[in-house]
Amino acid sequence: MIKDLSLFGVLLFSLISCSSDRLEPDDEIIKRFIKDRSSYEELADIVIDKKLTEVRKIKTSEGLVFTSHPTLPPDDILHVKNLMNNLDIKVVLHDVTKGEEKVEYYVSSAGFVFGGELKGIVYSYKGFPLSVVKSLDKIEKSNKKGRFYSEIEPKWYLFYEFDD
Repeated sequence: MIKDLSLFGVLLFSLISCSSDRLEPDDEIIKRFIKDRSSYEELADIVIDKKLTEVRKIKTSEGLVFTSHPTLPPDDILHVKNLMNNLDIKVVLHDVTKGEEKVEYYVSSAGFVFGGELKGIVYSYKGFPLSVVKSLDKIEKSNKKGRFYSEIEPKWYLFYEFDD
């Protein structure tokens, strides 16, 4: 299910957001994470506590729209909106399937609707087996799609996902 959810997230994220032609390098994303770690933790606490499965920031002709599933009360969505804006996060997913309990933050994307790349932060609050590499900036793409992780610190990972 997470693969389907991740792929759907990548496709939707590419369709509705302003993708750049390059991804942010690992070190820039990690610096931002370290600087704003308490806000990432606060957002994770809200997502876990409210049992949210997703929160999205969608760019429309009328501005930014925030959606959540399940729907949050107006005060909570305003707080989540402010956190996501301050962190420049487009999508937050929460997955508790297959013993994997994690919150994902989509922070950088490049590409188009039917293929692209995505980088983000994962908070693995109950742990799950990951295929960890040293640097996501130097991944060899031997397959059509894939997902890789690099540990920032215990329970916090940078991820890179691609779909050609």
